[in-house]
This record gives sequence, structure tokens and C-alpha cells, in this order.
Amino acid sequence: MSTDPSSTTQGTTKLHQRLAECYERGMQLMTRDKNYDYAHTMFAECVIHEPGNLAFVEAMLQNLRAKIPQPKKKSLFGSHVESKTIKRAVANKKWPDVIRLGIEQLKDDSWDIGALRALAVACQHFHYTEVELVYLKQALDANPKDIEINRHCAQSLGRMGQFDQAIACWHRIETIRTGDEEAARMISHLGDEKLKYPGGRPAVTAQSQKARSAVVFVPEETVEESKELELSPRQKLEQAIALDPHEVSNYLELADLLAESERFQEAEAVLLRGMAVCGEHAALKDRVRDIHLLRTKLESEAAEARRREIERRNRPVKVPWLEIVLALAGCALLLQLFPPVAAVTWHALDFRHWSHAGWIVTNIVVLAVLVGVQLRLKLFTKRKQQIPRTSSRLDYNLEKKL
Repeated sequence: MSTDPSSTTQGTTKLHQRLAECYERGMQLMTRDKNYDYAHTMFAECVIHEPGNLAFVEAMLQNLRAKIPQPKKKSLFGSHVESKTIKRAVANKKWPDVIRLGIEQLKDDSWDIGALRALAVACQHFHYTEVELVYLKQALDANPKDIEINRHCAQSLGRMGQFDQAIACWHRIETIRTGDEEAARMISHLGDEKLKYPGGRPAVTAQSQKARSAVVFVPEETVEESKELELSPRQKLEQAIALDPHEVSNYLELADLLAESERFQEAEAVLLRGMAVCGEHAALKDRVRDIHLLRTKLESEAAEARRREIERRNRPVKVPWLEIVLALAGCALLLQLFPPVAAVTWHALDFRHWSHAGWIVTNIVVLAVLVGVQLRLKLFTKRKQQIPRTSSRLDYNLEKKL
């Protein structure tokens, strides 16, 4: 059975509406009713479904800070079991589980550095750079003198091209632990990078890879995979958004890039993230509508192609009886008009006169015909199964006219 494209689009729209209602309800519970636990339930629903939405994440952390204004002292056991669960999820690269478990743990302690760092690592995997920095800032505020969190912040900021803030974190490490060789080396390296890339564009080098390998929770396989590769167009746009979150054109270009590869949900998420930061911008709202129209059109065309294919396959095979009868009648007439041809034909069909060589030749011909028919049927069936896909590389201006 084929999926109705209109139901998919309607389901996405309903999800956005439900999350918007949860967000508004959470804000009311936090500001007016002071019911922080219930508000966290609302915000958690939003963040789990859209972990890259900066407005949702900031509202969730703001509510938790209102509930627990200052970091509390850790007990002897603390949340050891939950931390082990998160670490296991990070080691297995189950990023949605990391986000869900991290949010659950923050409900009891919004200053839990382990949970905040795990959430930052998950956001790094999804390229949610703005949200990654929000979690790291919360962890840094929890304990500004923690060397590991300072190192994590420095590495993330350096990766995003924010060299001045990264250098400040390494200076903080030098102050906490005098004579730290890694801090001195990275300060010198980031200074060179800042001169080399005055616009803030970072370069992934072997030295920064070595420094990044010290981040807790990151498996060794992740470090091995991230070799010295040139940034992809999507990564460049993500970095541009991180450097200037209020630039609308970056959100539009990234949404176009994702829409061209038919990743419509991610494109809509980028545009909604832009609307959360830049407000109800007209260009962002128009592009959301265009992507909805484009996705609906492509899904409708694909569903119609599948429907036609199913109908063609289920169509009963019609035997051309009339053509067969006419062919037999023609052969009979030919044999009657030409008696010598009929005599030769009957003699040829008399198997008793066939030689051994004749049988061999006949078997070879029949076998070749059967193989040919079988191959033709396979190729024909394979060609029928290939349902044509309509290209999504359409001009948005044309879509608006439609």
C-alpha cells in the first residue's frame, strides 16, 4: 500500500503545532505558575522532537535554572547509574537516546556536567552548533574551574572558528593548572589559525585532532573517522550560522541545499531554527511554504507513479486468440495451395525420420529460446520495478508561480 503524501505533510504540520503549544504552555507554567517540573515536561517534549531548536533548548535550561538557581553539592552516589547509561549510549553512538537520557537527568540536576557534555557531543554529531554551545556554557557555569569542561569548550569553539573564546578557555586551563603543555601549545596554534583565517574559518589539522581526542565520551573510532577533510557545503553553512545566527540568508541557503537532496524535514527544521532566532521573517516563512509545496508535489507524483505501476501489474493478461486463429488458418491455406510444401512439412514433423544430429540441434535451439525468454522476462520485470523518481531540483520561483 502506498502512503498518502497529504497525510505525511499533515502529520508534520500537526507535530509543529503540538510542539508550539507545548512551548507556550511551558512558558506559562514557568513564568506565571512557577510549576517548574511540569514546565520541564513540556519543554522536554519539544527538545526531544527538535533537538536543534535553539529556542526550545534555551527555554528548557532557563526553566531548570529557575528551579535550581545554583549548582548543588554532589552526594556520594549522585546519579551514577544514569551517568553510566548515558556513557553507554554515547559509546554506542545512539544519539537520540543520548538526548533523551540527558534531558531526563537534567530534570533532577540542571547543572550535571556529565549530562550536559553528553548532550553537547550529540549536538556536535547532528551539527547543531548553536545548541552545542548552549549546553557547554551551562556546564561551564556549573564549574568554571573544571579542566575537562574548559578543554571541551575550547575544542568546540576552535572547531567553529571562534578563536578568541577558545583561547580564553585555554588561558583558564593555564591558570588552573600552571605549566599545562597542551594549553600553551593550543594557544599558540589558535593564534596562528586566527592570523591565517581572519574571517573565523577554522582548519581541521592533525594537532587539533590530537587535542580533540582528549574529550570524554568520544569513542576512539570517532577520532579515527574525522581525518583532515575539507568542510562540506553543509558544514560551511552551519559554521556561518554559528558565527552569525541572525543572518537569514545562511538559513535559506542551507534549507535549499537540504531540499535539493530531498531532505525536506531537515530543511524545515533549519528554517524553524532560523525563525526562532530571527523572528517571523517573511523570507523564512515563504521558504517553509515553498518546501511544503515542493514536498507535497513530489510525493504526489511518486504516489501516482506507484498507483499506475500497481494497476499495470494487476491488469489481467489478454491472450490474442483472434490473431492465433488467423495465423493457423493462414498456415492451413498455405499447405493446401502448395502440396509439396505440405509433404515436406509433414515429413519434417515426423520424429521417426529424425537423425541423432537433428535431435541435438533441435534441443540446442529450444534451450537457447528458453534461456532468451527467461532473460527477457527478468529484464522486463526489473525495469517495471524501477519506479521513476521526479527530481527535486526545481526552481523555487517556478514553484511559487505554480
